[in-house]
Amino acid sequence: MKILFYAHQFPPAKGGIPYSNYEIAKGLHNLGHEVHVIACRNAASVRFLNGIEFPVYLLPKWPFAPMPCLNGLGLLNWIFLPVYFLTILNKIKQIGPDAVFVLDETSNCFWGIWAKFVKKPYVSYCSVPFSRYHAGKPKRISVVKKFLSKRAIFSYLFKMSYTNARSVICVSTSTKSEIVKMIPGIESRLVVIGRSIDDIFFKTPVKKTQDRKNRARLKRKFTLLSVSRLAKDKGIDDVIRSIATFNKANLKEFKYIIVGEGDAEASLKELVKFYKLEPIIHFAGGVSHDQLIPYYDACDLFILPSRRGISESFGRVFVEAAARYKPSIAVNDGGMVDIIEDGINGFLVSSGDISTIKQKIMYLIENTEAKIQMGVNARAKAENSFTSRKISEKIDRQIARSINRVRVRIA
Repeated sequence: MKILFYAHQFPPAKGGIPYSNYEIAKGLHNLGHEVHVIACRNAASVRFLNGIEFPVYLLPKWPFAPMPCLNGLGLLNWIFLPVYFLTILNKIKQIGPDAVFVLDETSNCFWGIWAKFVKKPYVSYCSVPFSRYHAGKPKRISVVKKFLSKRAIFSYLFKMSYTNARSVICVSTSTKSEIVKMIPGIESRLVVIGRSIDDIFFKTPVKKTQDRKNRARLKRKFTLLSVSRLAKDKGIDDVIRSIATFNKANLKEFKYIIVGEGDAEASLKELVKFYKLEPIIHFAGGVSHDQLIPYYDACDLFILPSRRGISESFGRVFVEAAARYKPSIAVNDGGMVDIIEDGINGFLVSSGDISTIKQKIMYLIENTEAKIQMGVNARAKAENSFTSRKISEKIDRQIARSINRVRVRIA
């Protein structure tokens, strides 16, 4: 089967979505499909793409504008809209794909403009719930502004893309529920398939033994880890505040590593300084995706109690931690509930609940056997649900069903 992928976010851009898009394309290529990708250019695209087994056609992008084209300077990329449309039409004509796969939020927003003009069956992938454009209290604005606002326009384009798709793959049950609220009529075409992670997280040998007795004998600091873009709503500040309530005896054998960079870095460091936790908390800065494994292996517990709610549609980092035999603490909202089973492979807490965060951390510090067993359970779930092979096979079947539906209708 020939599949044309359309993705605005593609490696080596930072974040989970670009690598998720790549993993999907690579997985279907490995299943024997003829894969072609149309993606937005970024600073290191050409060097990265030299080692890829399938062709990737790069779309133009302003070098100073971010990859997602739905906010801020990224809106300047809409100037290239005619180029994107013509490129897609040209590639469809050249390649003759059996189906098109529209991969990320930005791609689906653009696709909504020309959804009815492309005469090829396509499947949409919803990785971020677009209902966030309806968030907040309604304001008293004029009828003209109401219908011409960025929020209204983008929501309309998302609806056009998903409504005209033969099938919509949702990254989590949370995201599916949000789409059902916005477009009730397409529920029968929605299916939940999570993201896969790079197979290297499963295949790289774990240097530190997972044997329970040996791990229990190891005398080292209990290490907590967060890997994230440093934003104010990621919940890292809640982790810092919970650590600040630990007694001095606990802090002596404790360490917290924060991997990532972002706008909230300065304020988070100020918070650490305010609580005098500099000896305990270490900011590792930005780390490339292929260098994350040693950080996961070095920790005892992964934690990211995000306050983003449904906008935290999946949580790729929790799967990466699980693949390295690590339990996690997440919040009981968004896509994280699809990954973490409370008390089995980690804990789910309420957003902003600092006291419960502390309680769960302390439980795992004091119960080594439970921590190790949760790590084993986490690995088992990741292997059963989120390997590249398993996710690719699910997506393969869904695309095939979508094409068959089209052929039946035409016949």
